[in-house]
Amino acid sequence: MVQPILGGLGNIDENVLQDPGGRYLATSLRLFDPRTGSWSIRWIDGRQDGIDVPLVGRFDGRLGSFYADDEFEGRPIRIRFTYEDRPSGTAFWTQAFSPDGGRSWELNWTMLFTRAPPGTLRP
Repeated sequence: MVQPILGGLGNIDENVLQDPGGRYLATSLRLFDPRTGSWSIRWIDGRQDGIDVPLVGRFDGRLGSFYADDEFEGRPIRIRFTYEDRPSGTAFWTQAFSPDGGRSWELNWTMLFTRAPPGTLRP
């Protein structure tokens, strides 16, 4: 469930995820900077300490693109998130890594979000 914060300048969600390693909890924090028109996305993974580096980007119509430089398995990596708001009431999210500064991308995660009917989710 997504909750607005800071009078609409951001939102936060809590996630229960199931992967081959088991169930875990995570949170994403998204903040809007009205001076630049950009958003930052921070991921907090319940399996590790700290907060991931922020991905920063913006929306162009229904498509948002967000980027960060980080490390993966001890190597520098460029990260790209895309978020597409679809007219059907769904949203499609992807994550890709680039070991060469963005010249090539390896898609490694996708998610399709479906809006729940009103009243079906509880805090």
